[in-house]
Amino acid sequence: MTPTPDELQQLESAILTHVVPHDGRKHRIMVHLLSEFKKHPDRRAAMGAEELIKACPGEEGAKNPAGALRRIRTDLKKSLDKFFASAMGQEHRICMKFAGDGNYWPSFVENSIYDYVPLFWARYLTRKTRLMYPEPFFVIDEHGTNMRNSAVNSWGEIESLGYLQGGSKKGSRNGVHKTLRPGYSYIPAGIVQGMFWVVNALATHSKALSPDASHNSSVGLKAEPLMPQVSRPPDETELIVLATPTSVAAIVQTLETGLPIKTSKGGVLQEGAAPLVDSENGEILVKWGVLTRNWDRGRMVTLISANHGRTVEAIAQALAMNEKLGELARKLGSANSFPDAFQALYRVRMSNAKEGPCIQHIDLERAVLI
Repeated sequence: MTPTPDELQQLESAILTHVVPHDGRKHRIMVHLLSEFKKHPDRRAAMGAEELIKACPGEEGAKNPAGALRRIRTDLKKSLDKFFASAMGQEHRICMKFAGDGNYWPSFVENSIYDYVPLFWARYLTRKTRLMYPEPFFVIDEHGTNMRNSAVNSWGEIESLGYLQGGSKKGSRNGVHKTLRPGYSYIPAGIVQGMFWVVNALATHSKALSPDASHNSSVGLKAEPLMPQVSRPPDETELIVLATPTSVAAIVQTLETGLPIKTSKGGVLQEGAAPLVDSENGEILVKWGVLTRNWDRGRMVTLISANHGRTVEAIAQALAMNEKLGELARKLGSANSFPDAFQALYRVRMSNAKEGPCIQHIDLERAVLI
């Protein structure tokens, strides 16, 4: 991993100030190594002790210079590890290490201690939040059989199902139609699992939201079903929405209006591009979904929308994973923060197993500021 010029400048200042502030020899060696890295950031070859001795002023005259450098390298490695594990070091997304035995060339890797999860969910950890999820519209016959058609999400739309009308006049309830009643008796398994990932991420990083927390009137998480006809949720809380356009198109349209990436029953729509449609290739399913973070009347909204419940689950899972959130932050051009308004496009690959789709890969395809 190669740090950006700004990141390298910040790292250099931190290392020279806090890792080798008062040791003249270690300080001199570190200055030389960082200076050389700036000149040759793409170098992959190792730097041995002999090369460093010749290049670094003052090292050739030292007694047993190679042995002394090995001890210095060991001390520097311990000091770097200690610094980047500290609270101050955790402010840096990238940390410096020495890769391989006998190699003095600087190596930069992502700071594994840096935690993006509470950073992404920060606003929700200190405020009241609604977690809204779809309850798809079903019709239930006189035998208690639940039936679902993704084109129908309200009782008014049931007239589009001609085979249920029994030749009746529009608006009447004769024939088969009259025996049916509406029902909301099922939540897709992917949506349930997606809720688990979100709730777990919040509870893990907020004492106020943990199961054993005492009541706090200013912080809370409440899960509520989202009916198909709802286009505007309540105003008084922050909002997390897990949605499928096939079930709750109204609120998805409201929250995605005017944005560059939209989800619909026909697939994911992007300006100037063909729709991205879920597909099947033998044993592999390819699904598309969108993450949207935006402001809505003074409160933050995080929307995960896809035509498949398991895709919603996969994106929610990515938002609880440090590695995936780090990738998202970098795609958005930020090392250690998330903007308040952006969209991200995800491609999810699943195995088409008999027992149901199984998530295999969650790929971030695109991220844009809005």
